[in-house]
Amino acid sequence: MSSSIHVGGRYRLAAESASPPSRSTEVRLTSWLSLLLPAAARERFVDEEMGNLRTCKRLWQRVDHLVGLAIGTPRLAWMMQREERRRRA
Repeated sequence: MSSSIHVGGRYRLAAESASPPSRSTEVRLTSWLSLLLPAAARERFVDEEMGNLRTCKRLWQRVDHLVGLAIGTPRLAWMMQREERRRRA
């Protein structure tokens, strides 16, 4: 059952008012997360993740993927920095 919300003097179904994240939002989020990575890996990261998001058929898949990126990217950045330090040593 959908809940209703009051918008501008009328009621709308909440399901109708929810909009999926736009492509520009996805690009901004992946670009922001890429700042955690070394400069050489940023463009590739954004390109790969945008490609992964394009394969998502449903909204929940896109949201799930974006949440996974937000959670996993700091660890990826840490692992890449650690590997770079080992290479220099």
